[in-house]
Amino acid sequence: MKGASGALLLFDLSNPISIESADEWIKLIRMHNANLPIILVATKYDLVNPKTIDNNLSNYLVAEFNLIANVKTSSKTGRNIEGLFDLLIRNLLVKAKIN
Repeated sequence: MKGASGALLLFDLSNPISIESADEWIKLIRMHNANLPIILVATKYDLVNPKTIDNNLSNYLVAEFNLIANVKTSSKTGRNIEGLFDLLIRNLLVKAKIN
């Protein structure tokens, strides 16, 4: 994490338990770089029913830890993959202009 310019914190939508330790990972990242742009990435969107997704914890994490966004992706279908990296790059460019 040291020297990173940005971070993608992934969790598996098909395994809801995988997000439970996200706050600890975020705290660990923030210990090394308090202003690091972080995007919370929900993976395997293609394996779940969108109506059953509970966004409460991910929305809380985004707000509580000042994350860039919560993006739902599927590497199998390509859903939001390009947009995810575009979002990260745009935020890195904005941060570079500020510094």
